[in-house]
Amino acid sequence: WHGMASFGLNLPALQAGWQTMLVTISLLASAWCALPLQTVWHWTNRVRGISITSLREGRKLQGLPPGTMMKQSMSLRACWDEFLSSQRLLPLAFMLPALLLAFLPSGIEFNKRAVASTAAGGFVVAFTLFLAERACMRAEVAIAKRYRSFALTDALANEAEQQGA
Repeated sequence: WHGMASFGLNLPALQAGWQTMLVTISLLASAWCALPLQTVWHWTNRVRGISITSLREGRKLQGLPPGTMMKQSMSLRACWDEFLSSQRLLPLAFMLPALLLAFLPSGIEFNKRAVASTAAGGFVVAFTLFLAERACMRAEVAIAKRYRSFALTDALANEAEQQGA
């Protein structure tokens, strides 16, 4: 680093730039992770809504087509309206902890606020992963219960058929 200072680089400004870039990346990662979480929630709600008759018929649930939750080629006004809808407020809510810690404790030096902000962004990303895993677990449990009840119903029907014959 001292060799770079001899080239006329302002090291405190370079360090502040790197810290600002880290905070920005943390904010973007916090906001971006909400979009796949919304897709997981949408898919697991569809999975939990499967009826037992579809299991008997052997129909398979189709996956979500690519880009279901992330619409593209929209006008600026449509993008703004979509952003203000409830689906787009979740990324803003996920950015909020990192954003608040980047600016609010104004009496603290920026490098300490940058560390706190990136830590909050990492926590938000980890919490999002936890929520997605929990939603998938709940969907798997719901499907397992439906398969178990289907198997039990089928076994009881076979037993009644054999007794009737």
